[in-house]
Amino acid sequence: MKTAILGAGAMGALIGSNLHKGGAEVWLVDPFEAHMNKIRNEGLKMYVNENGQKREESVVMNAVTKAEDVGVCEVVIVLVKGMYTASAVEGARALFDDDTLILTFQNGIGNADTLAEIFAPERIGFGVLNLASVLKGPGEIFVNYSTNTPNSNIYFYSNSPVQEKKCLVMRDIIRRGGFLCEYTDRAEEFIWQKLIINAFVNLTCGLTRLTMGQFFDQEDGRALRQGILKELIAVAGAKGIEMDYDQEWQKWEKTMAPLSPSRDHYPSATQDVFNCRKTEADFLNGAICREGRKRGIATPINDTIVQLAHVLENTYDLQYGR
Repeated sequence: MKTAILGAGAMGALIGSNLHKGGAEVWLVDPFEAHMNKIRNEGLKMYVNENGQKREESVVMNAVTKAEDVGVCEVVIVLVKGMYTASAVEGARALFDDDTLILTFQNGIGNADTLAEIFAPERIGFGVLNLASVLKGPGEIFVNYSTNTPNSNIYFYSNSPVQEKKCLVMRDIIRRGGFLCEYTDRAEEFIWQKLIINAFVNLTCGLTRLTMGQFFDQEDGRALRQGILKELIAVAGAKGIEMDYDQEWQKWEKTMAPLSPSRDHYPSATQDVFNCRKTEADFLNGAICREGRKRGIATPINDTIVQLAHVLENTYDLQYGR
């Protein structure tokens, strides 16, 4: 199955490598020329921590900066940051025809809605990645995930029966590539569960300049996370997605257990702050605020986090006397 990864940074390159190993014809499409050249000519070097066991892998893939070099694909997986979805897709029209399945595995909430404004809604699939990947440099990534848990690495779904056949083929490719994957109508529920972790640590670690574990160990950070979770669960419940506070909190506590490799991880939005880039604030905590406003639910804690993140990313050039 000819598949393009639109946005092939740390996570996109990782997904591309999985699909390549699973037997798909994979094309990475990303404007980071040095990254694409290294992958195409020398291979993507991956420093993998799977279930606590470390190894190195190298995978050579098709990697280009222009969609015109790829042509029409059967599937396009969108992995650019949410605020760039529309512009990235419009700039990559060569990848799509009327039959192309578009899958979003992007962080946060609202990406499928953006794509549905550009393409027919029945062409859209959506899902969530329970994987961690950090770009070390061009053609090199650090990867962390587990395959010895009851949870899948990828959950996804399409509301259109027309796309189900392609989705099931994609599920099988992902499984052959080595990830746990489930095609399920509960995908939106899993997206909101993943949003809990993203809302807990992405912007908060960026604002505090801490790893996930360092932030977890702070008592005031604990109180902040509890407030985030209460607001998120209230909003999700109003959308018909029922989650239990105690159950979700315990999942988080387990994620941050003393020996968990996640403790040393800087989340993606935190990496953006370190590199003075725009964050996905509006698709993370901002999604809780946006969905809350639609339903008349107050979200003051998440509102404050988003406002601070906006101030931070709008003033990089003013900070510390720059």
